[in-house]
Amino acid sequence: MDEALKKELEKCKDAAEGTLDKQFYDFYILDFADYLKKYYSSSELTKWKQWNGKYVLPCFRKEGREEWYEWLKKYQPPFYPDYLIAEDFFDKLKIDKRFDNDLKYFFSFLVSCGFFIENKISFEEWINAKNWQRPWSNELPDSPKTILEILSYQYGHNYLKTILIEMPYFQRR
Repeated sequence: MDEALKKELEKCKDAAEGTLDKQFYDFYILDFADYLKKYYSSSELTKWKQWNGKYVLPCFRKEGREEWYEWLKKYQPPFYPDYLIAEDFFDKLKIDKRFDNDLKYFFSFLVSCGFFIENKISFEEWINAKNWQRPWSNELPDSPKTILEILSYQYGHNYLKTILIEMPYFQRR
């Protein structure tokens, strides 16, 4: 742990429960399983459901797809999915038991946006990479675990779904 991180953690050590500072502190101090239980045991996932409903699932619906693409053109998010690629990849993931359907749709959407081509990484390499949030970077990873490692934990699905929609790839302009 570097000195800057140690100083930041010291500032957050006595933060009130329920604050982002406390969650940041706990991420580094708690055992990962305990951290997941504390912060991700709820399956509510409101932000995930909203994001998926707005961007991912419409890519797979035939009805209203043209209107959705028109909306995307107007809104201009930093990605533009191709529904044919999404559907094709989803068909390949259908029998993959490592992921629930929500993640299969999301990963298929990510493929259809060109994420893996842009980052010169295969899907399998990505789910096994420590720096999966920023595969283009040589910086230290944001997550100390690979996607597959995260999914092996109870509540790992909830954590992953929360983090995936916050990836820098979706924040760029």
